[in-house]
Amino acid sequence: MITDSAADWPLLRGSLVYPLPVAIACGRVRRARTAAERVNACLKAAEVLTRYLAAVTLASFSTREEAETESMLSELEGRLSFGSFVTTVQEVAGLNVPHPAAKLLAQGFKTKKLNKEMVRGPTDGALVNLLELRNAVGHRLRDLDG
Repeated sequence: MITDSAADWPLLRGSLVYPLPVAIACGRVRRARTAAERVNACLKAAEVLTRYLAAVTLASFSTREEAETESMLSELEGRLSFGSFVTTVQEVAGLNVPHPAAKLLAQGFKTKKLNKEMVRGPTDGALVNLLELRNAVGHRLRDLDG
């Protein structure tokens, strides 16, 4: 499925310039040959990106001067899942505490009111949708090729 179409350029660029774990995940999506491989690679890339984002978020959050908000975050222990990392990023993004990544997190994770309905931020919504898709089809990916 590797092509030089305009749709593949973000994946090619990502595989060249993003941090190593994310770059590898972009390359895997780009090299997928079947629909099932592509979906699987996209879901794995979403998890890799979420883990990387959680690490960056926690590193940024730990630089703050106030320590009283620590108990507001869920414990990261036991078998950590995709959802654990999404929750961590959501929690840090939802806190009104100054730290280096706070403004950037707000752009993608801040919930907004739209037509009397609360709507997730674009990054938050995309990651939650991918998490739900992974939970729904994660073990049935081979069936996608028919």
